[in-house]
Amino acid sequence: MQRLILKTGLTSAILCLLALPGMAQTKAAATPMTSDQVAEKLQAAGYTKVHGIEKEGTHFDADAMKDGKAVHLHVDARTGDIMVANDENESEEAEEHEHRKP
Repeated sequence: MQRLILKTGLTSAILCLLALPGMAQTKAAATPMTSDQVAEKLQAAGYTKVHGIEKEGTHFDADAMKDGKAVHLHVDARTGDIMVANDENESEEAEEHEHRKP
């Protein structure tokens, strides 16, 4: 009987230890990214000349270069997922024009 209790206790302890890294990742993912972290993430993904990073609700907008082309990006503030904005209203020129409005 004592062996069964000991085995059950050890199994529970091992399962708790195995769950800790997953819990840490969940908590880290719940913390919104900073603009510096967004820049690092984009550079790690192969984007260059990263600039114009601004928080827009639940995501960051950013402009960068990839394969010699200018791109406008959205980066999820919690997950870090990178999405290329394909809408012509999201171009870098449109963003610059928007910021010049009185």
